[in-house]
Amino acid sequence: MKIFCIGNQWRGSNDGSLFRAFSRAGHLIHIVDDKFYYPADVNSFLSKAIRKIGTPFFLKDYNRDLLRAFESFNPDVVCVYKGSSLQKETLQSIQKVGTPVFCVYPDVSFFDHGGNIPKCIPLYDFIFTTKSFGLSDLKNRFNVTQAKLIQHCADPDIHRIIRGDIKAREVLRCDASFIGSYSPKKEKILANAIGPNEDIQLKVWGNSWEKTGFNNVRKSWQKQPVYGDMYAMAINASAVNIAILSESGNKSSSGDLITSRTFHIPGAGGFMLHERTNEFLELFEEGKHAACFSGPEELADKIRYYLGHASERKAIAAAGHELVMKHHTSDHRAAEILSTLVAEGILTTNGA
Repeated sequence: MKIFCIGNQWRGSNDGSLFRAFSRAGHLIHIVDDKFYYPADVNSFLSKAIRKIGTPFFLKDYNRDLLRAFESFNPDVVCVYKGSSLQKETLQSIQKVGTPVFCVYPDVSFFDHGGNIPKCIPLYDFIFTTKSFGLSDLKNRFNVTQAKLIQHCADPDIHRIIRGDIKAREVLRCDASFIGSYSPKKEKILANAIGPNEDIQLKVWGNSWEKTGFNNVRKSWQKQPVYGDMYAMAINASAVNIAILSESGNKSSSGDLITSRTFHIPGAGGFMLHERTNEFLELFEEGKHAACFSGPEELADKIRYYLGHASERKAIAAAGHELVMKHHTSDHRAAEILSTLVAEGILTTNGA
């Protein structure tokens, strides 16, 4: 089967992971990536100004080239991952020829990532959301019912146990780490867990942490994100990997209950200390596949406990890794997506 893929393909991206899983399953894929058209991450005043002025022109080029590539590839189905740069008119042009289009939506809110997303959401033939509350949000906000919950996953190409490069591991090594972008909730949990004594060696990797008002968190921030193999190495090099969930977004009915880190950390063989939710406990057994916390005090206590119990920590990490590799990789998700589309009558065959 030919699958036309709209999304990012950089090493470590969740969309690229899914696209490569389609390819490993024997399907032909063609990827159109908006990162080739305009800069996604800019920091200086001048680069931000250029992006703001240039975005309408970059967006026009991207959607024009996307349609040309679609016509040349002539796919059986189109997979849109998030789709923040896909314009409504482009989606309608694709659907006019009868090609089914489905969306995989990975975020908390349908309204936090630009105006194109809410315009396109009602038009898709089917939507896979990684948030359980996303199903009710789709119904209540868009009257969309052709949807299914699909969990995040680990990428077997990226999230794996990496040995070697002693120098890099020394840079990454720490008692505990948090890998992810800044948010007010996350900074408060980390600041209160570290406490005034700062006896826990914490490293924070991610974007926008210059916003934090807590000195102990600011000193822990490494002033950069980590992606791809560096991401997996950072997980490997941290004794305790903290998984804090995001707050609710614009017009979303809940904050995160599970996130991509839920699967990335054990996939890379890391010991995971995860914010406790009922949804998490439906997939992972606390004390066997991961440890859990509710609030900064328990987080601090658990970090100190597991730093002093290395053998127990390593056994939990090994069990979590085995579970994720057995049930929660991008190959599992790709197969689930295609079988669902067949069951829903959107595809006549999954090409297997």
